[in-house]
Amino acid sequence: MLGLRRLKRVRDRAFKGMALAGFPIRSSDRQWYGLKNKHSGERAFIIGNGPSLLLKDLDRLSGEITFAANKVFLAFEKTRWRPTYYCAVDSLAPEFLGDFKGGGLGQINFFPDYLTGVEAPPSMYFRLRDDKDASPWPRFSRNPIAGIMQGYTVTYICTQLAFWMGIRELYLVGVDCNYTMPETKPVSKKGSIEVFAKTTEQNYFLPNYHSTGEKFCRPMVQEQVLAYESAKRAYEARGWRIRNATRGGALDVFERVDFDEVVET
Repeated sequence: MLGLRRLKRVRDRAFKGMALAGFPIRSSDRQWYGLKNKHSGERAFIIGNGPSLLLKDLDRLSGEITFAANKVFLAFEKTRWRPTYYCAVDSLAPEFLGDFKGGGLGQINFFPDYLTGVEAPPSMYFRLRDDKDASPWPRFSRNPIAGIMQGYTVTYICTQLAFWMGIRELYLVGVDCNYTMPETKPVSKKGSIEVFAKTTEQNYFLPNYHSTGEKFCRPMVQEQVLAYESAKRAYEARGWRIRNATRGGALDVFERVDFDEVVET
């Protein structure tokens, strides 16, 4: 049995090496290469779920390439807009995705491989990496087959997915990057991640985003800012750019632009 496991590890490393060299063997690797530069030279929007996000703005993004995440599906009953791509990396995702009813999420849904039990086809999976010894941290993945880097915000994962697809002009919307926390102790803790139960906090675009008692992870704002700076460096090194079209908020890593000027009515 041990010999078979070792053989499987050797085989998997060989397949991964082939894929990284541009010769994908496994069907999952071929799927990823099918997305490489799919939107070469185009623009896209990453939708955050912050309180600045307006439902009417989502409708204005219909027809644009959009990446969205987590409980954005709560907007579906109030807007005709649907994301092109959906992503969730939170370990609590199986719980909140249980609230999703009907329709589809994205044309493709992206999850880390520890969420393979999530029923949300069509789905693609990746290894989520967190190299805390990297300098600067976090690294930025240019190939999802090698893994996608953790940045304590799903928005950072979306910047790496967009990069792989060749998006050269990326806009953030609804990424407020400031939070108020309930005046209670966490109900649990795993490493540096603290989990709270919803009481009175209101950090999202709908007041019922979290139901009373629902669990959620403490936002790690300092780590998120470092991740955004890493994404900015990666895009600018290629001559591309990320700009912030959020209506307000506290994120000042990227150049600010006016949503109404970027998106035609």
